[in-house]
Amino acid sequence: MPLAELFGWLAAVLVFTAFWSTTMVRLRMVAMASNVAFIVYGVMLGAPSIIALHGVLLPLNGWKLIRLRQLAALVRRASRGPMTLEMLVPAMEQQRYGAGAILFRQGDPADHVFFVIDGTLRVVEGGTLLGPGELVGEMGLFAADSRRTATIVTETDVRCGRIAADRFWELFLQDPVLGGFVVRTIVQRLAGTPHTTPP
Repeated sequence: MPLAELFGWLAAVLVFTAFWSTTMVRLRMVAMASNVAFIVYGVMLGAPSIIALHGVLLPLNGWKLIRLRQLAALVRRASRGPMTLEMLVPAMEQQRYGAGAILFRQGDPADHVFFVIDGTLRVVEGGTLLGPGELVGEMGLFAADSRRTATIVTETDVRCGRIAADRFWELFLQDPVLGGFVVRTIVQRLAGTPHTTPP
C-alpha cells in the first residue's frame, strides 16, 4: 500500500474514532491527530485544498482543547473537597445588579446561567425566593426551545456569577460528576426541595 494511501486511511480511522469519543477533550485530541494525518496525506497527494482545510482545523481544535483544559482546571481547583455549585464561580464573570432589576424574562433566549453569590432573587411567576448558593437560569438550557421558563427579578442588591451557555455545556459535558450534580439540583428544585452538597 502506498504511504500516502496509508496516511489517508489513518486519517479516516481517526475521524471515525473521534465520533466515538466519550469526552470533549478526547474528541479534540483525536481530531487534532486526524488533522495532522490529513495534512501529511494532502502533502503527499499534492492536494492544497486538503492541506488548507486541515491546516485551519488543526489550530482551531488546539484552541478548543486549551479552552476546555483551562475551564476544567478552574473547576478542579475550586472543587477541592466536597462538590458544590460554587465550583463554577471561577469560570464565571461576576456582575452586580441593583434591587428591582430584571435578570431575564420568561421566553427570553437561555444564553447564560447565573450563580447567586450575594443577595436575593425572586421568581415572578411563583414568588419563590432564591439566595446565595443557588443556580439560576439553567432550566432554560434544558428546555426544548432553549427559552427562559420564568422571569427573575432582584429583591435586593445582588452579586452573581454569569457563565455563557456554551461554556456551561462544555463543563457539563466534560465532567460527569458536575453534570450529575447539576441535574440533581434541577430535579430537587422541581420537587420543591433545596439542593444539597453531595458527599
